[in-house]
Amino acid sequence: MAVLLALFGCLPAFAFQRLGSNELLTNGSAEDTQKAINAATDGTIIKLPDGKYTWYREVTNSKKTAIHLIATNAGRTIIKRSVTQRDMIFLNASPNGNAEISGIHFEDPYADSETNYSFCLDVNQTSGLPVLIHDCSFVSSSKQGFNYLVRFIGNGGVLWNCSFAAKNDMLGGISFVNTTSNCSVWNQPDSMGAGQDSTGLNQGDPTGSLDTYIENCVFQDMDLACTNFDDNSRAVVRYCTVNNATLNSHGQETSIWGTRHWEIYNNTFNYSTSGRAYGGDSYPLNMNGWFGIRGGTGVITNNAMDDLPFHKLGILLTIYSIDRRDSIPCQTAYPAAHQTGQGWSAASTAQYGHPALSKDGTGAVPDPIYIWNNTGTETTDPGYVGVYQFTPDECGNHEKIDTFLQEGRDYFVNEARPGWTPYTYPHPLRRNAVGPSGSAPLALAPK
Repeated sequence: MAVLLALFGCLPAFAFQRLGSNELLTNGSAEDTQKAINAATDGTIIKLPDGKYTWYREVTNSKKTAIHLIATNAGRTIIKRSVTQRDMIFLNASPNGNAEISGIHFEDPYADSETNYSFCLDVNQTSGLPVLIHDCSFVSSSKQGFNYLVRFIGNGGVLWNCSFAAKNDMLGGISFVNTTSNCSVWNQPDSMGAGQDSTGLNQGDPTGSLDTYIENCVFQDMDLACTNFDDNSRAVVRYCTVNNATLNSHGQETSIWGTRHWEIYNNTFNYSTSGRAYGGDSYPLNMNGWFGIRGGTGVITNNAMDDLPFHKLGILLTIYSIDRRDSIPCQTAYPAAHQTGQGWSAASTAQYGHPALSKDGTGAVPDPIYIWNNTGTETTDPGYVGVYQFTPDECGNHEKIDTFLQEGRDYFVNEARPGWTPYTYPHPLRRNAVGPSGSAPLALAPK
């Protein structure tokens, strides 16, 4: 029997073992890992052995137990997804401690249409203490379609020292989305930086738990998107390396609410002109921008950016709802509903949009984007920051993007957000991790 099991996924012939009073060792299978989670209490360390394992079922801490799911030896455990109609891992934040995943290589061979739009790792951060994910790698190995491997539902959580890549060289990485039933989550003060700034709109994130923090990660060769800032998201991407990959977002035109805000700082954006990308395509990849902004507000500062040639925009601002027929009525006057450079204030009684969207409630207020103190050859290109008009004009109203997005009103270039200061780096919650944390992101697993 031990020989037969060894032939199927390198599984040893035993169920999980108790290594100590609150430490379990699984045999690496999804079934045994789920049994260990079911037996766990808050703070239990669940170790995965070295080896490559294929998981055919969902694994979850359905009771919101604060588990620590870690590789016995960081980087020596590989888990390949083979469950298609549910998430492979659904990790609930716990009210009793920081749930954690550490040291694992993840591979997802499916496009989103093949998985009922589920995820390799789905994090439910709508309540509970911030989830900690670190020293992992995530590779989308599908060449026939697209899929984000990680999703954060709700805001909060810290992810660091992770690597992301896609074998189609187009799309992978992380989606941040919480599609709520009403506008109450969107209609809250800004939570950018360490504390209140001088705008009167931003309360900051003094506890580091209101936003999702992505730190010291590598995003490799995803020219379409390596992030998706989507419904109600409040994300921070800092001290990361972005190689031939695009940060992207969704506004309210194609999403129910659209992104709320983001902070992009102290990152390095590298553009390759020769050699081959992770998935085998020749450089340069078909990059259309370093950051595509379709809604919300935020700060972009202290980044080093290589130039994108061929008249491409480095930071691309747009509003699709003036041209594209989708989830909201075509917008016909400034400001559009939840458009780029808009926020919320309790002091405002203004509705969102023209025509107004009653579902958005009130509180509309200008909340401009600030872009400053970035370096690199991109910053001297005429296309460093620019606006983009969606085509074709499906609405037929002949609205112009320059009416809705104006420098000095909706966004500022080479001007700092008044009084903004970054939240503490490294994030203090990293100290709560049980799994070891390396000095650099976990390298991608060998192909």
